[in-house]
Amino acid sequence: MIFKKVLKFGGSSVGSEEGLKKVAKIIRDASYDENVAVVVSAFAGVTDQLLRCVKLAKEKDKKLKEEINNLISRHKKALSKDNWQYIEKLSKELLAVLEKIEKLGLEEKDTACVLSFGERLSAYIVASRISNAYFVDARELIKTDDNFLNASVDFTKTNHNIRRFFAGKKGISIITGFIGSTQKGETTTLGRGSSDYMAAIFGAALDTEVVEIWGDVDGIMSADPKLVKTAQVLPQISFEEAIEMAYFGAKVIHPVTMVPLIKKNIPILIKNTFNPQTPGTLISGQTLASDSPVKVVTSIDEVALVNVVGISLVGIPGGAARILELMRQRKIDVILVTQASSNHAICFAIKEDRLSTALKSLEKEFAEEIKIKTVSLQVFPSESIITVIGKKYLLYRFVQRKSQSAKSYS
Repeated sequence: MIFKKVLKFGGSSVGSEEGLKKVAKIIRDASYDENVAVVVSAFAGVTDQLLRCVKLAKEKDKKLKEEINNLISRHKKALSKDNWQYIEKLSKELLAVLEKIEKLGLEEKDTACVLSFGERLSAYIVASRISNAYFVDARELIKTDDNFLNASVDFTKTNHNIRRFFAGKKGISIITGFIGSTQKGETTTLGRGSSDYMAAIFGAALDTEVVEIWGDVDGIMSADPKLVKTAQVLPQISFEEAIEMAYFGAKVIHPVTMVPLIKKNIPILIKNTFNPQTPGTLISGQTLASDSPVKVVTSIDEVALVNVVGISLVGIPGGAARILELMRQRKIDVILVTQASSNHAICFAIKEDRLSTALKSLEKEFAEEIKIKTVSLQVFPSESIITVIGKKYLLYRFVQRKSQSAKSYS
């Protein structure tokens, strides 16, 4: 079966009655004379609500039942009573997992399982609203490792599963975003906001002509419109520019979305569910020429800088590698790294919520050097990284310093 498009819907597109109606119309229009597959995110705010459920279950809080009832009630309102049976089935499954957490404690696999209910509910609801549509649980197709909350995809098995499943299939497939499963069948997630990535995985496996990401913005902007009132929609950008933008602050698309599509040169089109007439932004192997030396400005807030300084590092090869390997082992993403030519100072940036773990690891790794004061650690919390993308993919990156002085650990 040939698929010309994979469409992905998320955010407020699937968070309201108005949004659901527009989503259904866009899908019907797209499938009028061609085969399409659709990936759906959880209703807006539901993933956070499910995380609250996990927290309440862990703490044995009596508010848990009320939270579950509110979540299920919201989804039932989006369906006629004739279609409530599946919702009630999922409600019982969700309650069982949360009761297990209350009794036995919390594991990562439990959190992943709970989070899966957001996409399973929303995809079922969208499928129920469209004739000739059928619900697909992506856990049956997307195979991953057992890093339950940020799983890596086994593309060999996943691509085989997708192609075999869709061979000869008719109708419109409505697929759960965000989730997969281990070889043992345990539920995993690909990380927050990864339904874009899921759409790209299906698009690449099915050799589609385009992957369309439908949200609540007209396209990718030249800057954050909340901060820069003169920001404009970019009609076309390259894969490389999109990756840099996504990784360094642009929230329109998930950073790894482009990866499965680049090899096959399958473009991505960013569109607005609530304003479908606008052309949107095309992401492809090409970029449009610009008269301006600056095309895009992005920023990341809540960043911490960590500076490892000391004479013990001078002239010793591999100092930066030692630190980066330590961060890798702790699954801490290093956003930016710089190094003095003499190696005496190595500075790197990480998300602020990972700072405590990073510091504990560094203090343990350099315990002897810190003790004899040949190495010290300096921390600059609450910083921002600003990235400027200019002509010919030139990148300029600098840190907006908010703190007046560093906190030293030595």
